[in-house]
Order: sequence, then structure tokens, then C-alpha cells
Amino acid sequence: MPSVNLTLRLDQKVIELGKRYAKEQGTSLSKLVEQHLLKLVEPVQEPIQVVEIPSHILALMGTPKSGPRQSSQELYAEYADYVASKHLSLEEE
Repeated sequence: MPSVNLTLRLDQKVIELGKRYAKEQGTSLSKLVEQHLLKLVEPVQEPIQVVEIPSHILALMGTPKSGPRQSSQELYAEYADYVASKHLSLEEE
């Protein structure tokens, strides 16, 4: 993407400090501002967390249904639904 000029009005002291910092970092003040703005507007991506379900928990869930092998996440969701339904039915009694 081509660069375009932008005029900013900043306090002279802020500009001097920014230029000094940029020089220490081996970059220009323009590049420093550009990088900072990109960090502010880029979408935040949450890291994907993979949870391994311990075998003793899987054992409590019983044997998998026949057919294709279910993933740990599918098994856990099934188990969580089962526990929630048991818990909710106990509250109703």
C-alpha cells in the first residue's frame, strides 16, 4: 500500500521525545506511529485452547456411540449436557 502524508498537531516536546525513542528503536517516528495504530485497530484473536480430558473423566462418560469416533470436545459436550440435565432434574424434585 502506498504511503500518504498526514499532518498531526502535537506538542513540540512530544515530537522530540517520539523522535528520540524511534531513533533508539532503529525506526522513524512515522513508522513507530503507524505500527502503534495498527496494533490498536487489528482484531484481537484469542488463542485457541485445547483441553485434554483425563481418561478417568472419559471413563465416566461410558463407551462412545457406534459410528465415527467422537472428538474429546464432542464427548465433553455430551458429558456436560448429561450432568446439566441430571442437576436440573434434581432441582425440580
